[in-house]
Amino acid sequence: MNFNFSDFFDDVKAWMSECNEVAAKYQSGSENFWIWVYVSSSDLVEKYNNHPFAFQQMTVIVNWLKHYTVDYSPLYFEEADLI
Repeated sequence: MNFNFSDFFDDVKAWMSECNEVAAKYQSGSENFWIWVYVSSSDLVEKYNNHPFAFQQMTVIVNWLKHYTVDYSPLYFEEADLI
């Protein structure tokens, strides 16, 4: 399975910048923010053909956001729904 790590991490960097913009626009604890996080992170993983590395990296980032977002409102998502 071919995987371009450089391209992936460039996309993650862009995703994180956009995440900051979305958090500023909707507030990081809002439903709109979390819907964007789940949909966009899933889209990014799909871009890399659901490669296990991409899946694991985005899962780590989403879980970090969930844990460290002060305003996190606990929307219910199954673990499988994260990505």
